[in-house]
Amino acid sequence: MKRVIILLLFISVAISVKAQRVTREYNNVSLSEALRQLNEQTEKYTISFLYNELEDFHITTSVHHKNVPDAIRQMIGFYPIRMTIEDREIIVECPQKTAPRYKGTIIDEQGQPIAYANIALLSPQDSTLITGGVSNESGLFVIPCTESPVLARVSFVGYKTIYKLCETTNAGVIRIKSDTYTLKNVTVKGYKPTMKMISGGMEIDVQNTLLADAGSALDVLSQLPRVNVTSNGGVEVFGKGKPEIYINGKKMRNKGELEQLTSKDIKSVEVITMPGARYDATLGSVIRINTIKRRGDGFSLYSLARGSYFHEFANAAGVSITYRKNGLEMNFYPYFVNNYSGEDNNFGSTLHLTDHDAKTMQHGLFTDRTQSFVPDFKLSYDFDANHSIGASYRYQTTLKYDNTFHSDYSVHHNDILQGSVSQTADHNWDVTSHNANAYYIGKIGQWDINADGSFVHTTVKRGQHINEQSKEFEDRTVNTSSTQDSRLYAGKLIAAYKLPKGEVSFGTELTHSHVDADNHNPEGYIAESDNEIQESNYAGFASYGLQLGHWSLETGVRFEYVHSDYYSYGVKDADVSRRYSGFFPNLSASWNKGKWGMQFAYAKKTRRPAYGQLRSYQQYDNRYAYEGGSPDLQPAINHMLEAMLNWKWLNFSLGYTYTKDYMLWKNDIYNEQEVAYAHWINIDHKQEVSASLVLQPKFEWYQPQMEMDYYQQFFDAKRYGYVSNLRRPAFHLDLNNKFVINKSCWLALRGNYSCAHDNMSQEVDAFWYVSAHAYKSFFNGALAFNLTINDIFNTNMERWKMRTHSVEISKDCNNHSMTRGIRLQVTYDFNTTRSKYKGTGAGNAEKNRL
Repeated sequence: MKRVIILLLFISVAISVKAQRVTREYNNVSLSEALRQLNEQTEKYTISFLYNELEDFHITTSVHHKNVPDAIRQMIGFYPIRMTIEDREIIVECPQKTAPRYKGTIIDEQGQPIAYANIALLSPQDSTLITGGVSNESGLFVIPCTESPVLARVSFVGYKTIYKLCETTNAGVIRIKSDTYTLKNVTVKGYKPTMKMISGGMEIDVQNTLLADAGSALDVLSQLPRVNVTSNGGVEVFGKGKPEIYINGKKMRNKGELEQLTSKDIKSVEVITMPGARYDATLGSVIRINTIKRRGDGFSLYSLARGSYFHEFANAAGVSITYRKNGLEMNFYPYFVNNYSGEDNNFGSTLHLTDHDAKTMQHGLFTDRTQSFVPDFKLSYDFDANHSIGASYRYQTTLKYDNTFHSDYSVHHNDILQGSVSQTADHNWDVTSHNANAYYIGKIGQWDINADGSFVHTTVKRGQHINEQSKEFEDRTVNTSSTQDSRLYAGKLIAAYKLPKGEVSFGTELTHSHVDADNHNPEGYIAESDNEIQESNYAGFASYGLQLGHWSLETGVRFEYVHSDYYSYGVKDADVSRRYSGFFPNLSASWNKGKWGMQFAYAKKTRRPAYGQLRSYQQYDNRYAYEGGSPDLQPAINHMLEAMLNWKWLNFSLGYTYTKDYMLWKNDIYNEQEVAYAHWINIDHKQEVSASLVLQPKFEWYQPQMEMDYYQQFFDAKRYGYVSNLRRPAFHLDLNNKFVINKSCWLALRGNYSCAHDNMSQEVDAFWYVSAHAYKSFFNGALAFNLTINDIFNTNMERWKMRTHSVEISKDCNNHSMTRGIRLQVTYDFNTTRSKYKGTGAGNAEKNRL
């Protein structure tokens, strides 16, 4: 191991020495500091300059594979600075030696910097030109001038010319507004793609589309290609399952964050369907949300209020307060949620016993009211463009939880009524969670370093009080209580080195989790349990990306070792405790030219059981239905292939997945009793084929999006006792029609249809729905209203059945969160700046399992 480390160090030094060209990123760095760093790195030239003379000139640029003189020319840009070369000495100076320099920043209406804007300094008396300059890539300008005061004239093509009287040399932030020109007999056409191909997936533009006015980040995701938002606010990627979601590189740990983030803050969203080696091996998909980076110091405020009526009223509100000064940023975001969810459910089961068939028909009404308080605090500091640190803390607590379930069900033996039962259930739920993260992001020479650390402590207390009354059967009172206490410690380190035609990166991620869980039932209807799980996960990865003309190649491998010990009542269970490890490679090749792009990718992934799937205790639903976990459940291994084609506003993808030891939800008879028992099992293997076609043309006032999806699964269902072969394909059609009234107002009508199909162990009925959306903003977008009318015809019902030769289950459900309802969201921005927090979090997959 020692030899390997020495060899790696030798190789990295050799690469640095060998590199004769400059590849650097500069973000708001003084030209003096950039030249000082460059002078230390080059041996061929000596760079001479006066540090104080050039300190006021800040640069933001990306230098890629250039020699030293060309790199300096790019740094200087349009600044009034001269460079001369004498043999091996490069002299950089400002010809205008005057001490006063007018400085400022040019931004647009969205707070984005305007590069190459013309700034003319005029005499206030007669508007004669004194001198002038041009803004750089970050919108900054520095113009030497001895006159005072001056009249600054700022102009840029497509924007209104602005005049500002500058009585001091600090011109501050100058915001320019877009202008519209009508040219007779002239037609200018351009094309900006809303979707573009990236490594492992595609990136969707939000900032320059109507998605910017969708409402919340959750509303944006619900309208993206291949992305679906479920009734409880969960996110799924078509054919890839639940994704891991990042916001500005920071792992999302609470789905409420998607409701807190407004759509106008989002620049773009990356939907990665073939994650590379740097992501956890359990991930089938990743969504990365990139927000708009604002500039400007001082205080800013963003407020959100949301109200909805889906059978009952619900609301949420939050205020984000940010303070930014130079490289320091502090943000406090208290958020209150008053959620409602409910179901009107018809549930049936038939048990095929040895001497008779037992059938139950149940109608139940479920309501859930949860009030939570979730304050969030972030702190970050940028020392310079190359070094940043930050920390965050998020607390979540349950203020109120009311959960009731009332049902009536009848029992038949061979279609002869045996009796009926009336059931009332009250559930208690209390969650307290502490989530802390810290990060460092930096550049050391040619190396990019990213380090993250995380700690999570969550306590969940649950209780059930169930009362069953019957004239024909015995009355029952069932009480259950459970507590789960989870702790997670995690760290992650990633290092990347940029090469002339690519990048090599490697890293490691370590997690350790400790879970204590117990379950009690004093009446003895279900078995009690007291479990402890200690698990450590050690991972390392390496990847290499290469650019060859229009082709991009990326390959990588990830190694993971998992050490898991399972204890029951303090005694280690050797059958359930596990040690497993594996290598998970990935490979992708993509080609892009003009409006065309295509990509081919392969990845090996795994899916490990969540702790809920491994639970040994049984949940009591009613006297005829239990559900539970399987401590002997094994992880599944996925081999995924995907091809993608992109042209302008069209995207087509085709995927295939082979899964070994697939985990399946199955119903059996419980201990030969008249009880249906739902639990998890491993099947030998499963195959899946999927295809997706997305069309996003634009016709000025009409901007439709149409998505057509196909999915089909293949496994030997009858081998595991199922009545059907469970191979019916799924066809899904989604048409979202958007009508633009003007820049501040648009309307949308959306229709969605899915045919009857098989998914996992379920036989799903067809469903469809139609929804409408309206957006209106005032005060140049500072005040915005989003109104949604969901499922206008009240047709979005959940209907399915699961049939084995021993148990048949059916469900016909009206989910109040997804059927007909109305929602209004109001947001207000005041001097808004966007977060500079750059942490990604560590141990994210383990957090999800907890």
